[in-house]
Amino acid sequence: MRIFISIILLLSTINALAQNGSLKGFVKENTSSKKPLYYATIVLKSKTENAKTIGAHSNENGKFEIKNINPGNYHLIISSLGYQAYESDVVIENQEKNIGDVLLDKLTSTLEGVTVKGEKNTIEIHPDKKVFNVDKNITSAGGSAEDLLRNVPSVNVDADGGVSIRGKESIMIFIDGKPSAMFGDDPQEALKAIPAASIESIEVITNPSSKYESQGANGILNIILKKDRKKGYNGSINLGATYPLKLNAGINLNANIKKWNIFLNSNYRKNCTWEKGENYRTNFANDYTYNSTSFKDRNHTSVFANFGVEYNFNSKNSITFTESIFNASGKGVETVQIENRNEKDSLLNGMKRVNDYNGQPLGLTSNIKFAHTGKNPKETLNIETNLSRRFYKRRSDFTTSIFDGNRNETSYFDQHNPIDGGNYNITFQIDYVKPLSEKAKIEFGEKTNYFNFQSENQPTIQYANQAEVPETILKNKFNFTQQVHGVYATYSNQFKKTSLQVGLRGEYFAYEGFIYQYNVGAKNSYFNLFPTLFINHKLTNKEDITLSYTRRYDRPNFFQLIPYINVSNPQDTNVGNPNLKPEFIHALEASYSNQYMNNNLFLVSAYYQYTNGLIQRYRRFNTDGTTFTQTQNLSYGTTYGVEVMNKIFILPTWDATINLNIFRNKINGNNIDKSISNTGYGGFLKLITNYKLPHDFNVQLSGNFFAKTVTSQGEILPYWYTDLAIKKSLYKNLVNLTLNVNDVFNTLGTTTIYNRNELYYQELYRKNLTQTVGLNLQVMFGNRKDKNNKNPKSTTSPKSSRTKKQEKKEMKNRDENLKKDEGEGNDG
Repeated sequence: MRIFISIILLLSTINALAQNGSLKGFVKENTSSKKPLYYATIVLKSKTENAKTIGAHSNENGKFEIKNINPGNYHLIISSLGYQAYESDVVIENQEKNIGDVLLDKLTSTLEGVTVKGEKNTIEIHPDKKVFNVDKNITSAGGSAEDLLRNVPSVNVDADGGVSIRGKESIMIFIDGKPSAMFGDDPQEALKAIPAASIESIEVITNPSSKYESQGANGILNIILKKDRKKGYNGSINLGATYPLKLNAGINLNANIKKWNIFLNSNYRKNCTWEKGENYRTNFANDYTYNSTSFKDRNHTSVFANFGVEYNFNSKNSITFTESIFNASGKGVETVQIENRNEKDSLLNGMKRVNDYNGQPLGLTSNIKFAHTGKNPKETLNIETNLSRRFYKRRSDFTTSIFDGNRNETSYFDQHNPIDGGNYNITFQIDYVKPLSEKAKIEFGEKTNYFNFQSENQPTIQYANQAEVPETILKNKFNFTQQVHGVYATYSNQFKKTSLQVGLRGEYFAYEGFIYQYNVGAKNSYFNLFPTLFINHKLTNKEDITLSYTRRYDRPNFFQLIPYINVSNPQDTNVGNPNLKPEFIHALEASYSNQYMNNNLFLVSAYYQYTNGLIQRYRRFNTDGTTFTQTQNLSYGTTYGVEVMNKIFILPTWDATINLNIFRNKINGNNIDKSISNTGYGGFLKLITNYKLPHDFNVQLSGNFFAKTVTSQGEILPYWYTDLAIKKSLYKNLVNLTLNVNDVFNTLGTTTIYNRNELYYQELYRKNLTQTVGLNLQVMFGNRKDKNNKNPKSTTSPKSSRTKKQEKKEMKNRDENLKKDEGEGNDG
């Protein structure tokens, strides 16, 4: 709540009159990092009887300023959640008064033997996004990015690892504000491979402004990797083990000396897991049933490392280089068994198909970034280039056995499918912020993205007592490139209690690919404009409303376009659609926020989305019991709903965050088939509660419930799950031991029903290994104090240009690539 209110208060300051004075300064944390404190509350009480109290909040750089103050004697109180308040008497004259840096100590109080310390919130609410701080989610200790996302507000992760926001797919996933080749062809596997220990936070952006790429119709997920910037030498070691077998180990190192900052984050993961599926279908035309079961036994190991070097030329110019490496080895066995039965449940015939596979992906990402701050600290220039590469080898060996009603084998054949491929992604962007006045600014920039993907396999097939020959059905070789060029401009200003931002983005997109086995190419290009509008109005010092409109689109990817037939499961084949077009979305959102009873936060958002040319998978049911799936452009789709978030402090040692989302979907696919038009409600409820026990114990309980959700041809039945974790801190929080139990009741599984066709009824059940028990150890080391600060209680920090630059970089790091939509400060 403080985040919303602070931006409103900052933008709502009144122009000072010539005869009155003003008060300004900075609020920072009294630690070695001197971290600026967001949204600290500044209260100025006049000692004159009947005089009014004046209030303000600090901005994202810790800066505050109160103008139009009548001269006189005042009592100043500066406070922030989790910190000891600062109080002092000040005299205001007919001029500007600068009190410099005010340092606040972290609050440590004792309540019935329980120590309460000031900490970063689990969830931070910003005007343009929600920030989920990973370190506060102890249930995901030792897990992956996918495990983290299951507990992030507004986000869903299905049984296949598919990610959606507010129940809608078609989202963009970034790492540090940039696309990564890791997500090029298999984002689900990439999310399983990125360790939670390497992630600092996850940002959820439901209605992006013009500064963001227009791709991803339903929002952006931005994964922020850890980049420690503590002064001196610091680090931590993480070790963990989970039953059934999962192992993780990691190390974080940081050296911050004078103008240099060097950091390394490296993790190893070993994961043994399984997946199973059950498919049951009834044919009302002939009373036949078609059943299939699948089981995957998987064993994956991976290494992920992120290395970076930052050099500060002076207080206004810096350059940063980072390199990320991802290497993995995965193998497994997938067994699919299909049975065809009559109305008396007697077996007619069937098939058993075993796939023994292994793969070795390797990913590399290089990034170099230059940052400049002008004479006016609000004027910034950022130039950045990013190169991400991924190489992939996979081999699948299939053995297929066909049997009769007595389970006697009638025939069999073997298939071998080696795949060799890779992709690379090049990004260049430049962003410039120019203040026009104290309250107005303009921002503009350009971003170019070039992506190339290529893959080739040489499959073979061998029937019983026959020679091995090339397999033409599974054979594929393709190469495609796509490029996106986008320019944007935004203008923002403050008018009394109302702030306004308007923006326009123009994007040119082109792709070109070739499918060699069909000797056919796919090619297209188009240019589109995407306007955005954001209005924020302050109702009171604790309440505000925000309105926003954006136009975005979602492009079909190359794999949805290529006419390659996938027959890995003969019961359910699928093929690409070269005639797919982009879907365009209009999104409206209104939100109301209120900070009540000191630190409790209430946020409610109402949203509406209209999608033209909705991209959906269409499944056709054949009379022989098989299905055929192809992605199509449906006429349109609409979604409207309400999302509520409430962060409450039940006790000083007990807090809870509740996230409720209720929506209604309408899907109109009459242009393809009347059976794929559907309407219905959906929603989910998430609860994260934390309780502090004596002797530095912390307990966290996370619960998730998902209501029934309609799809284009059916519905997904309700499901729920619960995670539990207990954390013990030792040696002044330098050692942390965490016991976590995921999916406590083993209920995380999904059932999808296809019931929109009058001749068929089908149920599909999916379940992964989700019930686990893990123990994780974290050991932190290095110098923990700032030796340059001789007087930690002083309200004025040493005047060092390096220190100020370091503080600015701390705040700017996250948003240089994904800039904020509103608010003042150096970040624009």
